[in-house]
Amino acid sequence: MQDGRVAVLDYGAIGELTPDETRHYATLLQVLFGRIQSDQPLGELFRKAGFVAKDQGVFEEVAELVLKENLRRHEATDILGIALDKMRDLKVTIPDSFVSLARVVLTFGGLLKTYKIAVD
Repeated sequence: MQDGRVAVLDYGAIGELTPDETRHYATLLQVLFGRIQSDQPLGELFRKAGFVAKDQGVFEEVAELVLKENLRRHEATDILGIALDKMRDLKVTIPDSFVSLARVVLTFGGLLKTYKIAVD
């Protein structure tokens, strides 16, 4: 906006996460974004967050991809998008609430990136 404010339009999307979803998604996203380290394998974090795959090895494949992209120093939102695309390709069932959350994160991250707003 002209006065320096940022407006975000959500088209009426409203949702609420359970305490378990909040905890698992927060941990998963922070690990994906390289903000924290976890003793648990990334695949286990995906499973705890409600992601489902016929072949559990798929999560390890996604974990390897995320690690590789983190090493390339991609933006956090880029890594989330790459991981979601890979899971779709591998036929992983992604929880609806996570899809909604990811859309918000990716949209907001895109705005921050477009307007070059630093977030620490």
